Amino acid sequence: IIMLEQDYEYEEEYVLKSNDKRDKDLENSDRTLRDGLVENIRMTASDWNKRWEVNGFTRWHLKDTHLFIKNHAHQFRNWSPSKRILVPLSGQSVDLFWLAQQGLNVIGIEGSNRAIQELYLKQQVDNYTYTKIDDNISKYSTLNGQITVYKVDLFSSDLTQKLIGGPVDYIWDRAAIVALHWDDHERYLIKLLSLMEKPSNSSTNSGYDLLFGCYWHDQHRGPPFPVDQDYLTKLLHKIEPKIEKIDLLDDVDAFNSGWANGAFTIMRERCFGVNRNA
Repeated sequence: IIMLEQDYEYEEEYVLKSNDKRDKDLENSDRTLRDGLVENIRMTASDWNKRWEVNGFTRWHLKDTHLFIKNHAHQFRNWSPSKRILVPLSGQSVDLFWLAQQGLNVIGIEGSNRAIQELYLKQQVDNYTYTKIDDNISKYSTLNGQITVYKVDLFSSDLTQKLIGGPVDYIWDRAAIVALHWDDHERYLIKLLSLMEKPSNSSTNSGYDLLFGCYWHDQHRGPPFPVDQDYLTKLLHKIEPKIEKIDLLDDVDAFNSGWANGAFTIMRERCFGVNRNA
């Protein structure tokens, strides 16, 4: 078994339960396993915002850059420092800064002001520009605009290419899709693709336009809502018929004590690459 050697910051978020209590939780479809939030619900932007504002973290926050993006970023199509990359539900992900170090222009989408502000604080950002666009949208820019995080509802009709300064070339979804209920996955992917450059007719068809880091487990609940290769392929093909397959780039064991305390028995993390021209 390959272990994903990542340092999760909040492994003990789940309260350790006795075996009897854990079994009872599993029998109860409306069980509440963590901090008053009922699992297997459609987590809205306000739900996740509450999680950040009240607790200051989410379950799968990492201290370091995710190994998937470090290992596979070079496989983005026509990789060059001039490209723009979108990171949805970016939270406090340090991936934004790693991507900027590679020369990319990074756009984050996040629903919580606290998450954005604490990310910059933890990364010792001494100077950033804050712009309030309206009552629901604001913008945080640093490194001379190389990193810009928008505080906005991911599903807002205002989240358009115009808002973020044009289309993006790449997308890195690190556990964003699995944070959302299955019922929201199709409209989520439609939103992502609407923010990208249109697929070109270029002869350069190698490389990926989107990378996904998804959790998978064997229980019909979430978050995280499990996503596998076949499911993601069918969803994307429904939206863009030209996408007939996606590639599995990594499949690793991500199980740790935090997941065990949440009554999970298996947790895998998989990286998928999507080529929109393939």
